[in-house]
Amino acid sequence: MFEVSHKELDSILVQIDQAIDNHDQWHRQLVRTLICKLQPDQRDLADDSYTQCRFGQWYYEQANPSMRQHPTFASMEYEHKLLHELVVKLLNTSLADKRVDPMLYDQFANTLERMRLQLFSLKYEIEGELYNLDPLTGAYTRFGMLPALRDQQALVARGAGSCAIAMLDIDHFKEVNDRYGHGVGDRLLAHISSVLIKNLRPYDKLYRYGGEEFILMLPNTSVQAALMITERMRKLVGKSELHVDKTSVQATISIGVAMIDVDNPVEAVIDRADKAMYAAKREGRDQVKLWTQAMA
Repeated sequence: MFEVSHKELDSILVQIDQAIDNHDQWHRQLVRTLICKLQPDQRDLADDSYTQCRFGQWYYEQANPSMRQHPTFASMEYEHKLLHELVVKLLNTSLADKRVDPMLYDQFANTLERMRLQLFSLKYEIEGELYNLDPLTGAYTRFGMLPALRDQQALVARGAGSCAIAMLDIDHFKEVNDRYGHGVGDRLLAHISSVLIKNLRPYDKLYRYGGEEFILMLPNTSVQAALMITERMRKLVGKSELHVDKTSVQATISIGVAMIDVDNPVEAVIDRADKAMYAAKREGRDQVKLWTQAMA
């Protein structure tokens, strides 16, 4: 998940739809120019034509900066540049009143198709991000959590790595709601989620499990690394402050850690992390506990 809000994702989808429409208009005009033997747009003949079309202007200058973190967005650059190189050849052939080589046209058509596929893939991926994100906290919803955890379990079964699950719960959250109101409670949830998300590794995922509980999936992570990561998260949350008017609200989190294994369903591993988290609560809160057999 790249770090953008629900509102930003909505805006990005609008941008992508406009980029698709602009690209389609450019293609229609190009085909009309070639078939009707019209004078081409000089911008399509320029050395940097890929930056001058409306799609290129969006891609290089106007796209949401967060988009540049997305691998599908980055991968479009090569196909777009190649597409414009082929267009220059097609237009110059047409201007010289020569027959277009079918292989050249096929290369153009295939490049165009690949780029369109990337554009629509980007749109569907962003839609997936948008509709699977909790609008309050920006964490993933539970909708895709179990399939993702089962995928990690399959990797563990093949010996391709290890994966930890951490259950996180905000300490004394009811007291925050009772003292400051549910509006402040919601803002605190969003604030803590933001602190966690900003400090995740690119392949980690944070899910809102329910209420003030979150589940953190930590792929490629040993027991020792999981404890180090969650301890760092605990300290970051404890040091952070939510400022509401003239009031500063702070909270701590209790964390339970369990490792995915091949002998138990992922639901049982979640239950282990939950038991470890409640052990952290019982022993004073604001700490990390690793599940052990004694907690069974």
